[in-house]
Amino acid sequence: MFYSCLLDYGVRSKIYHKNLTETYIKYPNIFNPSDVLNMKRESLNEIMINYIHPRYPNVALEKWIELSKKLVEYNSILDYLQTLNSFIELESSINSIKGFGQKIGGLLIRIICDTKVCNFKGNVESIPIDRHDIEISYLTGILYNKMLEVGK
Repeated sequence: MFYSCLLDYGVRSKIYHKNLTETYIKYPNIFNPSDVLNMKRESLNEIMINYIHPRYPNVALEKWIELSKKLVEYNSILDYLQTLNSFIELESSINSIKGFGQKIGGLLIRIICDTKVCNFKGNVESIPIDRHDIEISYLTGILYNKMLEVGK
């Protein structure tokens, strides 16, 4: 989901998420931070351009690599998220990742909150959720159900 939300701006979401899903099926390694950092930049860039089709390929490549550098710091991002005890901790953690602005960072926070991964209860009604991000979460095993409870 971190990678999915990262480039979810300035593009048609339905097409972007279709491309992202197909890329995940064909090249799951580009969604693994360690693999990304061991890849040649040219190879990663070629996959992103030819399969994800980001609006700004050079910017997308840099953001993808920077996100990978941050995520590789964790043995398991899921384990880390489960240690968070408040919405403020989650928000601070997401905001510290270069590449997530207010809207896209908010989307990621909402997804994480709605999946109940963190160790706190919180209502995050003010942050929008994109149905395509839910579908990708489901396909990648982050969600076990395509239907999230809204407003609870």
